[in-house]
Amino acid sequence: EMDVERRNDQEEWITVKRNVLPQGAPTSPILTNLVCQKLDFLLSGVAKRFGLKYSRYADDITFSSMHNAYQSDSEFLNELHRIIKQQGFNIKQSKTRLQKEGYRQEVTGLLVNEKVNVQQRYIKQLRMWLYYWERYGYERASSFFIQQYIKDNGHVKKGKPNIINVIAGKLDYLKMVKGFSNASYINLKARFDNLIGYQNTMDRVLSIWENGGIEKAMNVFYNQQ
Repeated sequence: EMDVERRNDQEEWITVKRNVLPQGAPTSPILTNLVCQKLDFLLSGVAKRFGLKYSRYADDITFSSMHNAYQSDSEFLNELHRIIKQQGFNIKQSKTRLQKEGYRQEVTGLLVNEKVNVQQRYIKQLRMWLYYWERYGYERASSFFIQQYIKDNGHVKKGKPNIINVIAGKLDYLKMVKGFSNASYINLKARFDNLIGYQNTMDRVLSIWENGGIEKAMNVFYNQQ
């Protein structure tokens, strides 16, 4: 039994005790792979038998092919359902979809049509946050960012999200997907590094102003330019 956050009848977040397992632990992927070891072996065999490629991330399973083996009541689908049920799992039909050539093909949030890529919204959002920071300064950009972040992600459990940490994390993810030599990544990273350097300078100047007076603070500021 552990403390978890749930909404009450008034749609307010409250802390209650529930018999649940914690999510997001670093051991979760390892445990998932151990649990799914036999499932992976069986589904890899089925994929090979029908000329498909099998991949899994946590509980997201993907089959890829250049031919359609996914017709309703096909031999492949019947075998797939049998194995998954045999291993003690259930398929969530609302999350099952067929993504054909010529349409957007997405796996675990990544586009995989021609090559692995992030969604266009991902890049646009990074550019937007950096632009607001450049245009209006850190405080106003951070305020706007928090509102947008909560709107996109819902309830934030532990404190306010930090724009610097989130952008840094998103840039690292972008580098992982597109590569460190990608032009979009290089441009966005350079803008971020420039803002970080400026912000660190301003934090230092404000600290000196508070403790040593405005003249010392201004001297430090102009010497940093």
